[in-house]
Amino acid sequence: VALVFVTDLSAEAAPNESVQAKEAEVIAAQERLMEIRLGVSAAQASYDNALYEMNHLNGQIARASRDLDAAKKRVAEAEENLEERATQVYKSGNLAFGNVLVGVNSFSEFAARPDLWVRLLGQDRAEVEAVREAENEFAARKSELEAQRRQRVEAVERAIAQKERATEAEAEAEAYLNSLNTDLRFALQARQERQAELASAAATQVVAEVPASASASADEPEPIPEGE
Repeated sequence: VALVFVTDLSAEAAPNESVQAKEAEVIAAQERLMEIRLGVSAAQASYDNALYEMNHLNGQIARASRDLDAAKKRVAEAEENLEERATQVYKSGNLAFGNVLVGVNSFSEFAARPDLWVRLLGQDRAEVEAVREAENEFAARKSELEAQRRQRVEAVERAIAQKERATEAEAEAEAYLNSLNTDLRFALQARQERQAELASAAATQVVAEVPASASASADEPEPIPEGE
């Protein structure tokens, strides 16, 4: 039996080598698939981060828009107050002396009134300048945030493309690994069938090579001793 198996080693070597080659390919494909899946996870994380940043910027832009609208409203109110104050100053300078005295308690109060108008007018003008400056700051801030959002949109688009490429690579790697597993299964089945064939052939050959004399002597009945 041993001699028969040694003779058939060359016939069995090819299936074994095929199985080992397929097993090596499967291991390599599994490792590659793991690497690709890590890339898929990284691409997903990059996309999630880019989307979060964009949503955060959208919130900041919304707040900046509200602040800018409120600043514009304050500017309009301040300009209206300044215009009204300037009109009052103008009118007070053209009033008759007697009319100006109406409503004041003393000449000193009347004498101080022009300074009061000037101070009030200066305060209103300063208020207009302050709210205008605030409006400009809010407008600049909104413009900056919108520029950042455009960049973030581009980053999200790149992350989407990267995630799609990684997902496609994962699907291709999985399909390749499945095909290798199928080939390996068939190779293993072929090897088992080949081994069964070799075992059957070896058993048949051993039976065929048993000496005929040994078979005949095994079939002859043992002689009966005399006296029995």
